[in-house]
Amino acid sequence: MAQADNARDWQNLPIDTPIGFAYYFHVDSNTSLDTNLPIKDANASIDVGLARFAYAWTGLGDKVAGIQVLQPYANVDLSLPGTAVDHSRRGWGDTNIVLVQNIFGGPALTLDQFMRWKPETFLSAAVWVTAPTGSYDANKTVNTGANRWAVKPELAFGHPFGNSWIEANAWVQWFGNNDEYLGHQTLKQDPKIGLEGHYSYSFSQAFWASVDLYYNHGGQTKVNNLVQSEGGSTWQGGFGAQLLLSPADAISASYTDTLSKPDGGADAKVYMLSYRRIF
Repeated sequence: MAQADNARDWQNLPIDTPIGFAYYFHVDSNTSLDTNLPIKDANASIDVGLARFAYAWTGLGDKVAGIQVLQPYANVDLSLPGTAVDHSRRGWGDTNIVLVQNIFGGPALTLDQFMRWKPETFLSAAVWVTAPTGSYDANKTVNTGANRWAVKPELAFGHPFGNSWIEANAWVQWFGNNDEYLGHQTLKQDPKIGLEGHYSYSFSQAFWASVDLYYNHGGQTKVNNLVQSEGGSTWQGGFGAQLLLSPADAISASYTDTLSKPDGGADAKVYMLSYRRIF
């Protein structure tokens, strides 16, 4: 939920120009932040602040390449109605590092060149690495760190026409084991695959809005080799918008909700606000 894939996220960036993002997420779900393991009838209210830094340079074939670093800080409240279960946890989430290389349609441009460039059809490749840097206590039911590694290669495609963009992303994510889950138990999770589709329309040079569709499949979880969640297929949909305040500053917002899920699967509503600054 803190990986911030939205419409126009993977479009070209100017090289040698730091870009900073500040996000706020509010999530209503039936799963805690650290496990992806749904809990029947649970109510989880999660607030996440996320700092994101991006920097691009001239990569292979004179195409743009870059790195992004994402660092969340979260507050999680998890309760089970009708029971005495009510847990709260506040702390750092796991750090994400993203390496990006454009394949076509993203030339390496200075900021001045970028301001005069007309966007074109693109394909980019990225690899997300999630490191277990977040706060974790094996004796706590709720944590803000997952205590495991994860790797997610991704392809992002976009095509402009008129005032519109159509974009599609595809990814697969592998998870390491958490060998300290609720004490000394072992949490394992099968890989997940995902597809995303985004349509966005520019109403002016300063404002665009999007509709977004997300699909993921897999991710069965086991604790000590006993199945806890079957994974399965989940669809989510939502919408977003961005307003350019100046050539260097922009604000954006989005909302995503679960449209369909397997029985016992994860269910989430995600609200997002963000601010972007080109330095």
